Amino acid sequence: MEYSILLLTIVKLAFLMGLGMWLTTKISFTADVRRFLIFVIINIALPAIILHGFFQITIDDSLVEQMFIIFVFSLCFNAIGLVLGWLFAKSMGLSPLKARETGFLAIFGNTGLIGIPLCAAIFGPKGAVFAAVFDAGMSLMLWTVGVLFIQGKKQVTFKNLRSMISVPNIAVLVGLTITFLQLDPGFFLKDLTATLAGAASPLAMIYIGMLTMTIIKEKKKISAKLIAIPATLKLLLFPLIGMLVLSLLPVTQEVQQVLFIVMAMPTISTASIILARYQADENYGVINTMVTTLFSLITVPLVFLVGVSLL
Repeated sequence: MEYSILLLTIVKLAFLMGLGMWLTTKISFTADVRRFLIFVIINIALPAIILHGFFQITIDDSLVEQMFIIFVFSLCFNAIGLVLGWLFAKSMGLSPLKARETGFLAIFGNTGLIGIPLCAAIFGPKGAVFAAVFDAGMSLMLWTVGVLFIQGKKQVTFKNLRSMISVPNIAVLVGLTITFLQLDPGFFLKDLTATLAGAASPLAMIYIGMLTMTIIKEKKKISAKLIAIPATLKLLLFPLIGMLVLSLLPVTQEVQQVLFIVMAMPTISTASIILARYQADENYGVINTMVTTLFSLITVPLVFLVGVSLL
């Protein structure tokens, strides 16, 4: 892959993010606007890009094996990262609750909102499918172990499992079914998903830009220590550890490159909502989402280039 494609894509995303920041000077980023954008992105644009990816590939035994490895790797990567982040935070003297919040913010990334569109732009339909499979594994871990971790509980409930039933995850299952059964979705559906998929990346980055500017305007404050720990783990340390593990797995170079990118995604954009829902520090999530998103414009290309050079 030409590195210029990655850099050009990152620059384009940065521009779209800047556009979103500028829009906040013209449009008030109210709760209704935020809910509208999240709904359209999560329930329309992302499923479209996932289905479009499946419509463009041919499933064979090798591809199934690669997707299975990606899913299992995602489960292990996110589970182990959650524990390592918690242990590191505890070693830095953080309180038990703050250590659990730090572990959560340090591992669960924006693989859906940014990762899938980014991988689709760089690697094409197959990249979107691989990123979607990783995101499905992360979603499973987030809504089971992740939310229990924040609360300090040990029992998985039906409510947690129900929370992971999202439209993007359903799109993965539908895409797999259509592809395995070799069904033809028809020209109209293919063209429609392609059109809607094109909106995913612009809408996602405009939303992130509007959210970032809103956070800046509200002047929320978190100590530098609390910002540095999860940001360093999320953007640099955990992706590098993941690379070392990938070197031992029987995956193709294309899968490795997709995983380099999704592992290096910034903190999940809904972190503040999830933390608030479970009586944790919402501001901690908001600030880390903003900081990691801004720095990821630099760290994602850096992590990718390091991974390609090492493996």
